[in-house]
Amino acid sequence: MVVIARGGARGVPRAKVLSLLWPDADDDQGRRAIAQALYALRRDLGNDEAIVGTQVLRLNSDAVWCDVAEFEAALARGAGAEAVELYAGAFLDGFRLPGATEFERWADDERMLIEHRYHEALETLAKGADSRGQYDEATRWWRRRTASDPLNARMATSMMRSLAASGDVNSALQHARLFEALVAEELAMPADREVLALADALRRELSAPVAPRAMPADRPAQSIAVLPFAVLGKRDDAADARQCADGIAEEIISAILDLPQRRVIGRAASFALGTSPSLAALRELGVSHAIEGCVRRTESGLRVTVRLLDGGDGRALWWHRADCTGHDDLDAQEAVASLVANAVRGNV
Repeated sequence: MVVIARGGARGVPRAKVLSLLWPDADDDQGRRAIAQALYALRRDLGNDEAIVGTQVLRLNSDAVWCDVAEFEAALARGAGAEAVELYAGAFLDGFRLPGATEFERWADDERMLIEHRYHEALETLAKGADSRGQYDEATRWWRRRTASDPLNARMATSMMRSLAASGDVNSALQHARLFEALVAEELAMPADREVLALADALRRELSAPVAPRAMPADRPAQSIAVLPFAVLGKRDDAADARQCADGIAEEIISAILDLPQRRVIGRAASFALGTSPSLAALRELGVSHAIEGCVRRTESGLRVTVRLLDGGDGRALWWHRADCTGHDDLDAQEAVASLVANAVRGNV
């Protein structure tokens, strides 16, 4: 029935139902299987008009109520609030048909599509409330959106901005702390720079205004710090990966030292900041840009993630993830360093 319901007003051809549920049946077997299934559905629903059509099958909305169909109808007429209230969870969550590979693939695609439309509706509602200055309502919608994607930094910052705009800066900072803890627990990574930068700015708002420390006169505007790369993965690989991570940072420093009009902060000063320094620490060092990343040992080699950050507000100006396979560690370090040098040349 769910296949027919997802067909909406246009319906779904019998041939598609057959290909999803009985892909190995011949024509006669297929006709009998669909006829028997339709008979059973109409009987269980207690209405012979519940499913209409011959070659194209449609669910009769006058006879049968379906939450997915109503969800789509609400979105179509612009009733976003009504639509999101109809969304009770993932489409066919936990339901499986063993051996029905085509149906499983179809269900996965539909599940992702419906969830995406639900997320879009929530964001539209939240942004609309923000634009009207109705921050309490916006926060309510952002909270629901964040709950379904708790590791999404964009959702976290949107939630924090709405809370701060409503005057509840402390709750915005609390949300940042929860996000940071969740990312550390689930991904073993530092929180996204955008979240940390916004939290830092909100903390400054709560405290007395302090004039930022002036950058030393002999320090050029384009000063770059290469931070120590974080090591992820199994503890057994930590020592080996730590050596490789430090090697990557060293290669990056060497690669960007020769770039004109850019000054590279010394290794000792950069590494003293740790893997996830605050913006205040970067400003204290007089840094205009920073390079950070992480290294994970995989079965086939190395996975390296690297980002180029604006030292003023923590924005990621460039990022790249490289899977270094079939190379020794030195080759991988040189390859990543070359990528970063090109990124610095183009963005700084």
